[in-house]
Amino acid sequence: MKPKSYICDPLKLGVSLMTAIVSLILGSTLIYIARPFSALLFFVIMLIFCYMASIYGSLIVLTEESVKRLFSRRILAEYKWNEIKEVGVIGTKAFAKNKHTGTLYIYISKTVLSKQERFDLVFSWPPKNKIFLTYDKERLEAIQLSYSSEIQTYNAGDIEI
Repeated sequence: MKPKSYICDPLKLGVSLMTAIVSLILGSTLIYIARPFSALLFFVIMLIFCYMASIYGSLIVLTEESVKRLFSRRILAEYKWNEIKEVGVIGTKAFAKNKHTGTLYIYISKTVLSKQERFDLVFSWPPKNKIFLTYDKERLEAIQLSYSSEIQTYNAGDIEI
């Protein structure tokens, strides 16, 4: 299998970067007009959104041997396919009615999750001890080439697996 790579969440990466850039511009402008405390607030906002961009801008690389989460060429997490106990699709809108499930993500875990743990995962998103990326059919199919067990779903609406 040829290695495939995906940005974790391109939409949230773009929003985070744009917010950070606008905050930087506003903070710099406030420094220029001698408003240091207001500028500090915008610089803090910029740092928060830079952190979010680093989470959602991570690169997920699928190889024959493993799945890796990289940021700035550094491996942040690496799971060998034989270490992975569960792959699932989860909707992040906890109290969804009908088909409105929120953003769908694919998560990759070294542990098997119970239904309650999946519910708790929605509230602690993004997970710190799992690899995740936004769901689309191509991404899930690329994962299924190396992961042969059943794909779990939680609050995922009417997706076909």
